[in-house]
Amino acid sequence: MLTAFEKALALSADQLRHSHETLAQYGNKSSVTILFVLERMLRYANTDGAAVSKSIYAAAFGPGVSLESALIRLHDPKK
Repeated sequence: MLTAFEKALALSADQLRHSHETLAQYGNKSSVTILFVLERMLRYANTDGAAVSKSIYAAAFGPGVSLESALIRLHDPKK
């Protein structure tokens, strides 16, 4: 599924690295995996040297043909 997203949205594997790493560490937990990915993204936001995006498109696939998605906008609380 991640590879299909990369191809369809012209993303690099690095842009989905937190998704790939979460899947490798915990396996497929269905749609709840998105919470693990978001937690990982926030934990490493300022420590992995990558630029932090101002917005995140999050999509999770559940059983059957279910899809949950959200556009999350990040705001710096110091501003």
